[in-house]
Amino acid sequence: YSGHSANTGEWIAGLLRGSDSTTGKKTGNYFEADGAPLGERNPKWLNDDYVKFIRFAQWRWGSPRRRFEAMALEALPEDTRFDKSLMASVLHHLSDADAAAVLGRLARMVRRRLVVLDLDPEASNGVQAFLLAHDRGRHVRPVACQRALLERHFRVVEQRGFPNTPHTVVHVLFACEPR
Repeated sequence: YSGHSANTGEWIAGLLRGSDSTTGKKTGNYFEADGAPLGERNPKWLNDDYVKFIRFAQWRWGSPRRRFEAMALEALPEDTRFDKSLMASVLHHLSDADAAAVLGRLARMVRRRLVVLDLDPEASNGVQAFLLAHDRGRHVRPVACQRALLERHFRVVEQRGFPNTPHTVVHVLFACEPR
């Protein structure tokens, strides 16, 4: 994943920097911690689309009862619990053993629903085949294998394939519930 974003509009850039241009309100600034600049030498990962997705969710749906955060799983205390969690484009970066460990930990943490989104290599078009061949993920699996990994720890209640907006890749989405 390159860290370069196609979402370069002023509104989302302002939201990351702490200013909502639609309301004029101040928001959290992703480039600061405790009011001081982060001092990142290469801030491209702070402009990454996944960061922008989370920032949008915080802006649109966030509340004292509903938080949206990106965190390293291993940094969370063992007793951490979530009602819902999203794992986007991760599975194809994990070996079977690592996937089992991550999904096992999530099975202990997620109370209601885990949504897993990853690539569907079987629905691949030429562009997706090229992207998959150059992706750093070394564990691209057929959809049935992805589902089998998930079903060791969760009950898959829904599975759906869909293309991204420019129709360059096809994703599969699994809605999972704890066993």
